[in-house]
Amino acid sequence: MTGAAKGLCGTNGAPPWVKLSVTAVVEKKGRVVIPSTVRKQLGIKAGMELKIDVKSGGIVMRPKRKVSAKDLLGVAGKERVDLHEIEESLDSD
Repeated sequence: MTGAAKGLCGTNGAPPWVKLSVTAVVEKKGRVVIPSTVRKQLGIKAGMELKIDVKSGGIVMRPKRKVSAKDLLGVAGKERVDLHEIEESLDSD
């Protein structure tokens, strides 16, 4: 058999539906460095806030979206929309 064996977890140990799989180490104070390949892929910059969710025994981290009222202008058409409701729905992911 030549080349890397490919099974349920693909050739890099990750399930085939995972686009990128990396390993990071938790430091003394609970800090985890996000590898540069992941930061570049997601556009994560220094000082950016991340939303952290615990789901199904794992940790899901994603960039926290910041949407201004200007970004939402015209989204609802002529309907009256409460800005507070929009902000709550964006924070509920």
